[in-house]
Amino acid sequence: MSYGTGSYDGFWEALFAVLLLIGVALLVYIVTFIVTALYLQKNAKKEKHKALVPFVNVRFFQKKSPTLWIMLILYNLCWVILLIYLFLHVVQIGSTIFIVLETIITV
Repeated sequence: MSYGTGSYDGFWEALFAVLLLIGVALLVYIVTFIVTALYLQKNAKKEKHKALVPFVNVRFFQKKSPTLWIMLILYNLCWVILLIYLFLHVVQIGSTIFIVLETIITV
């Protein structure tokens, strides 16, 4: 094992993975936020009851209350946190399988 410039390779890979994860999470967050807002705007006149987002009444959107936007942000943040959690578990399981396979191949 070499102890030189190559010892920091893992750091850059981890940093890239974290930045990629943050980018994907932000992209998912922005897309779901826009889709949810457009859905509510489209169906605000048709539906008198609750829409796509739980606990958000359509009349909040018609009044342009900040309550709707707070609820949308919280709702989408929950999805982003769930996706990050699932992604980290997939990466962990994948790396474990890779280590096991590498051990089997070298033996």
